Amino acid sequence: GAAAGNGGSCDVSTGTGGVVAADEPVDWSVGPGWPGGVEPEETCYQFLKHGQQTENDTTPNVTPIGETYQNYFHRAPWTEPVVATHWRTVFDQTQVLHHWLLYKSAAATTSAGTWTSVPANGLAGQHGVGAVLVGAWAVGGGSEETFPKGVGMQMPPPGGMFELEWHNYNNTGAEVPDRSGIEICVVPESAIDPKYIAGLTWLGTEDLAIAPGTQTQRGGVCDPSFAQGGPINIIKWFPHMHLTGIHMDNWVMRADGTEEHVFSEPFQFDFQIYHTQNPPVVLNQGDRIDTVCTFQNNTSGTILFGQSTEAEMCYQFAVSFPASSLDSLNPISSLTGSQNACLSGNMLLSHSN
Repeated sequence: GAAAGNGGSCDVSTGTGGVVAADEPVDWSVGPGWPGGVEPEETCYQFLKHGQQTENDTTPNVTPIGETYQNYFHRAPWTEPVVATHWRTVFDQTQVLHHWLLYKSAAATTSAGTWTSVPANGLAGQHGVGAVLVGAWAVGGGSEETFPKGVGMQMPPPGGMFELEWHNYNNTGAEVPDRSGIEICVVPESAIDPKYIAGLTWLGTEDLAIAPGTQTQRGGVCDPSFAQGGPINIIKWFPHMHLTGIHMDNWVMRADGTEEHVFSEPFQFDFQIYHTQNPPVVLNQGDRIDTVCTFQNNTSGTILFGQSTEAEMCYQFAVSFPASSLDSLNPISSLTGSQNACLSGNMLLSHSN
C-alpha cells in the first residue's frame, strides 16, 4: 500500500529465542492436539470489501485516491460458538492496501453490511463499547496465520458482529475498485479446552514524541490481569510501527526479580510479519512484560502518535492463551477503545540485556 509495499510475503530466518518468522513451516510444540487425534471439520467464511450499504452485497468498493480508513460491518454467520483455527487475507488490488484490523463484539455497533470511510487524519476507531481486536495484517506480511492443533482464536458469538477496518493507501493516481478481505476458518468451540482459547493483546505505548534528527526509544509496561488464570502462553508476536520504526524489543520481568529478553527483531515498514514463538513465552502470577520501540527520525519535525503513516505507533500485538489473561484490568487505548489492551504511558525502564 505504501510506496515500498508489495502485499506479498517471503521467508526470513529464525529470530531471537524461539521466534520463527511468518510463512516458515511451524512444528508446534505447544497445544494439546485434537481429542482422540481427530481434527474437527473446519468451515470457512469470507468477509470482503463491498460497495453498497447492504448485507450480502458483492459489488467492489471504489478506493479513493490518498490515505483512508474504511470500516466494514459483518454479522457472524455461525449458529453455535466457534473458534478460529486459521485465517488468510484475500488479496484483490494489493497496490492500495496497507493493513487491516479485525474487531469482534457481542452486539451490533451499526447495521451489518454497512461501511464507513474517513481520511487517515480522522478518527478510525468506530468500534463501540466492548470491541476486541482478534486479528491483523499489514503490508509485506504473510497471507495466512495458523494456530497449534487444539488451540483456537476467540470469535464473536452467533449473531455477533465483526468490524473489518482497512487502511488504504492509494497512490496510483486513480480510484481503484477493490474486493479484498479476509477468510476465517472455524471449528466448534466445544472441540477444545477453554484454557486453549487464544486472544490478542495490544502491548506498547501511545505516548510518542520522536524528536527530529534523533534515534529515540519509547516503551510501555504491561501488568497482566490473569483474568482467566495462568500461566499465560504467548505464541505469536506482530510488531507494528510506521516509517521511522527500526526495532522492537520485549522483556519479561519475573516476580523473583530476574528478567528475560524474549523478543528482539528489526522492524521494516514494508515487511510487517507475525513471528511465531515456539516454545511459547510463559508468564506466571507476578510477572510483567515490557515493550520498547526504537525510532530513527531523519525528518526536521517532531513525530507524534497518530493513525496516518506520517505519524507513528508503538504496538506489539501478542497472541496468547487463555484469552484475555494478558489484558490489563484497566486497558488504555485512546485510538480504538479496544478492550484487550495492556498499554501504558511512556515508561523506559532499565534492562540488563
